[in-house]
Amino acid sequence: MRSDGTMVEFNPFMAGTDDDPYPTYAWLRDEDPVYHSERHGFYAVSRFADVEAVSRAWQRFSNAQGIDIDQTGDLFGPNFITSDPPDHRLTRRLLQHRFSPRAISDAIEPLVRDQVNELVAKVAGNNAVDVGRELAWPLPFSIACHLLGFPSEDREFLWDASQRFEERQVGRSVAPEVAERAAAELRLYVAEQAAGRRRNPGHDLVSLLVSAEIDGKPLSELEIVGNTFALFNAGTQTTACLLTNALVLLGSHPEQLAWLTRNPDRVPDAVEEFLRFEAPVQHFTRTTTEEVSMHGIRIPHGSKVVLLYGAANRDPREWIDPERLDLSREPRRHVAFGEGIHFCLGAPIARLEGRIALEALLPHLRNYRLTDPPTRLRSHQLRGYVSVPAALA
Repeated sequence: MRSDGTMVEFNPFMAGTDDDPYPTYAWLRDEDPVYHSERHGFYAVSRFADVEAVSRAWQRFSNAQGIDIDQTGDLFGPNFITSDPPDHRLTRRLLQHRFSPRAISDAIEPLVRDQVNELVAKVAGNNAVDVGRELAWPLPFSIACHLLGFPSEDREFLWDASQRFEERQVGRSVAPEVAERAAAELRLYVAEQAAGRRRNPGHDLVSLLVSAEIDGKPLSELEIVGNTFALFNAGTQTTACLLTNALVLLGSHPEQLAWLTRNPDRVPDAVEEFLRFEAPVQHFTRTTTEEVSMHGIRIPHGSKVVLLYGAANRDPREWIDPERLDLSREPRRHVAFGEGIHFCLGAPIARLEGRIALEALLPHLRNYRLTDPPTRLRSHQLRGYVSVPAALA
C-alpha cells in the first residue's frame, strides 16, 4: 500500500505495465521484496541480491516447469533452457564450443561486421528511416539465421512469425491464438529444416543437433525442434530489444549521445549500461522444489517465483542513482543475461552485435533524433520496440 492508501499491484498482464514498470519495481524492492500476487498466484523477488541468489540456487528453484510468466515456453517444446541438470548441463555442453571466444572471434565477428556495414549504409544520412525495422531487427535475425543454417530467403517469414509469436493481449495471462499459430508454424519450419540436415548435413547448429548424441542416444525430434526454436528466439528477440532500447535511449537522452560521440572507445561500457537500464528480458520464472523462506515469507513447494531482472538492475543497494541512464558509469555485474548455470549462452554474441552496431552507427548519429513515438513490442516479458522512426541527417 502506498502512503496515500492506494494498493500497489504488480500485474504484468495489466494495461500500462509495459510502458513504465519502474515505479512499481521501486515500491516492491523497498516495501515488499517477496511479493505475492493473489490474482495470479506467483511470488516475485525484486532486489538484486535476491534475484542473484535464486538464480544460482537451481536445486531449489527449477527451470524444468517453465520460465515464462505466461507459459510461452510451453510452445517451444523441450529445450536446454527449460531443463535442469543433468539434462541442461549435457545439452549446453554440446552447444558451448560454438559460442566460445575463439569461435566468436574467428567466425561470428567477421559476419557481424559485414552485416552491420551493409545495414548502416542503408540508414546513414537518411532523414526519415525506421532504425528498428531497418537495422535493429534485421541484424540479429541475419546472424541467427546464418548460425542455424536457415536460408536468407526465409527471413521475412521468420521475422513475421516471430513477431506474431510475441503478440500478447492486455489482461490475458495466456498466449493468444495468433501466438499459438505462429509457434506451430515455427515448429513445423524447424522440423523441415532438421529433416533437410539429415539428408544433407552442414556446419550449422541444426546439423549439430541432428547429428548429436548424449550418453550414446540421439536427440529426439521434439528435443531438436525445441532446442532450435529456443536458440532462434533467444538469439533474435532479446538482441533486437537491446538495440532498439539503445536507439530510443540515445534519441531521448541527447546529452548521453553527445558524451558517447566524444568517447567512442566507451561503447562497450555503454552497451552494459543499456542492458542494465532497460533489461531486454524483464523477468523469468522458477518453480520451487521445496518450501523456501525469504525475508520471513514462506513460499510453498511448487510455487512460481518471478525473478524481476528489470527491478534488480535498478536496485539502489547496488548502484548509485540507478534510475539515471549514465553511459559513463563504470560497468559492473548486472542480471540482464541471468545468473548461475542458466546464464545466457548467447550473451557474448548479443554484446558483440550491440558493440559493433553502435560503433558503426556512432559517426552518423551527430544529428540523430526520434521523429515519431517508437512502437513497443507487446510482450509480458520482453522490453523493447518494434519500430523506431528517426532521422540521421
